[in-house]
Amino acid sequence: MRYTQQITKSKAIARGWGGATALLLAGVVLSGCHIDMWNQSKMKPYYESDFFPDRSANRPLVEHTVPRGQIHSADPAYYTGFMNGKLVATIPVRAVQSFESPKAMLLRGQNRFNAYCSPCHGRAGDGNGFIMQRGLGYWQKLAASYHTDRLRKIQDGHFYDVITNGYGVMYSYGARLQDVNDRWAVVSYVRALQLTRATSPAMPETNTPLQNSLGMEKPLNQTPGGVATDQGSPPDMTTPGGAPSAPSASDMSAPGAAGTDTGAPTGLSSAATAPGATK
Repeated sequence: MRYTQQITKSKAIARGWGGATALLLAGVVLSGCHIDMWNQSKMKPYYESDFFPDRSANRPLVEHTVPRGQIHSADPAYYTGFMNGKLVATIPVRAVQSFESPKAMLLRGQNRFNAYCSPCHGRAGDGNGFIMQRGLGYWQKLAASYHTDRLRKIQDGHFYDVITNGYGVMYSYGARLQDVNDRWAVVSYVRALQLTRATSPAMPETNTPLQNSLGMEKPLNQTPGGVATDQGSPPDMTTPGGAPSAPSASDMSAPGAAGTDTGAPTGLSSAATAPGATK
């Protein structure tokens, strides 16, 4: 009799736990039946509103804000470097007027160029930057030299477009140079670099050997796909003491900028650009 009572009691406890569990699961399931998240109180475009005085659900832009995705339509030449589907020939007046003076624009362009562009293109703009000497130039397409005849004659909008969207193996610098005026300032400084060699013959736009800071040449050839390829193992890039040698290029400056060297750097041969890799 006692054994039977214990079994009956155990079954009652089990049924109680089972009922509690079922009730808990039902509560969890039912809690997900609310439609508040996707059936919110809102106004769709062109609906009439009882809240705003003009009774329109469409609201004007907040003052001093820019609508995302519509910025280019206001002034395409300034924001994109294109006008009517063609590259703009010169820097927009709006960009120049955003600086205190043309000299201030050049100095800002020099600052941004040295920070973001010179590692590949070199401070002289000859395509012989530090990364070309010590890394990317041995296995990838060489950076463009701005002193080729084609890039001397190309529109200003081309340089702006390359900065914004990238070109070839160069990725976009739009996220790094977010200020539109900074991008145009870099374009102005590129033109200043070109003027420092305006009387020199234009560099040939061919894939010539790349010279590193020790004066050692790395021969490159051209594959059918247009990629500069290695013709041997990279030369030793360290000094006898084991420390990497410093580049010998001097700092290039905009003409007229005080305290800077306006001459061309010495000790470095220029690296021309492979077809399809220019900027």
